[in-house]
Amino acid sequence: MTHAPHSSAPRPFKPLNPHFAERVHASFARQGAMRLIGAELIDVALRNAIDAGVISGPRMKVATMAISATGGHGDLNGFSPYLRFEGSLSSTADGIDEIRKAVRRDVKYGADQIKVLAGAGVLSEEESAGAPQYSQAELDALVQEAAMWGRKVAAHAHGAEAIRRAIKAGVASVDHAGLIDEEGVRLAKEHGTFLVPDIWTDIYILEHGAEQGLPEKIINKEREIRKSLEMRPQIPDAHYNLGLLYEEKGDLRRAAEEYRKEIEIHPGAYPAYFNLALLCAKTGDRQGEFDNFKEAVKANPRFARGHLFLAKAYLDRNENFDEAIRLALKGLELEPEAESAPLGHYVLADIYNRLGRLSEYRAELEKGQALEARIKKR
Repeated sequence: MTHAPHSSAPRPFKPLNPHFAERVHASFARQGAMRLIGAELIDVALRNAIDAGVISGPRMKVATMAISATGGHGDLNGFSPYLRFEGSLSSTADGIDEIRKAVRRDVKYGADQIKVLAGAGVLSEEESAGAPQYSQAELDALVQEAAMWGRKVAAHAHGAEAIRRAIKAGVASVDHAGLIDEEGVRLAKEHGTFLVPDIWTDIYILEHGAEQGLPEKIINKEREIRKSLEMRPQIPDAHYNLGLLYEEKGDLRRAAEEYRKEIEIHPGAYPAYFNLALLCAKTGDRQGEFDNFKEAVKANPRFARGHLFLAKAYLDRNENFDEAIRLALKGLELEPEAESAPLGHYVLADIYNRLGRLSEYRAELEKGQALEARIKKR
């Protein structure tokens, strides 16, 4: 696949190797849209190929070259100073003028958004994993320049100070945020900044870093980041996201442990209660399923799906039909067209059938079937 600068005009592409095309398609099979941050212009070529119909794939928002300070997380570190790399795919910029030029260069070559490496990282040669690497003035200028070109900014940052500077500058998101502190969380809430924990990389490096040949120095930096999840419980949804990852890997025991940790730290974490209930259902723990659905609804009385699943749990227990009806009706009132809403109609139909209220049974059954058909057409 050849790189072509992104524009409104179609550009030619060389035919893809069939094996490569199959692997790309498979990796995208479950993705509807994706954000690709700092993929060294490969992201532009792939996005353009998808847009041109050369291969199938998700809608892509790309950042081209991540902008880094000299010696920072995105620089080519660890080499002799006597070596020179012409045409290097490393976008280093120092000072306000260079940073503004780097933003313009990224936009020129097709960036939908700008990625800045506001602090140190794990997979690079710096001593620290979290030290800031741009001043407040430099980050302010970068975000202002990106906004002038109609681009949002995503910041890489592990460390608390780097996170605070990035948020104050006005970035749209902070990736990783593993060492965030309470002030950082407060600032993120005030500014509406998205935190993207990206916890899967932590797990992968710790479990497979040695076999992949990563230096012990890098693995130790990752251990520092992972340890912060235990020491800094204010990180939003950290254990919940870990639970999702372990569940995806099929490790239900560890997934349940992470959901319970999230609940212990944040008692109002209704998604963790809900997912824990689903895990209990998978393992045959009906009482645990029922109790956790109840806690999910208690934690968020406007959680429509929780109402519907709790109504179904009452039905499965063949008890308290009045409460099951109330829950199903409430769930349908909250989100009448949601993908889970047909369940509410089917629960009501089943209850009415058991109670001999056949006209209501038929009405709810028809409503559920009609809604399910509409949802499939979306």
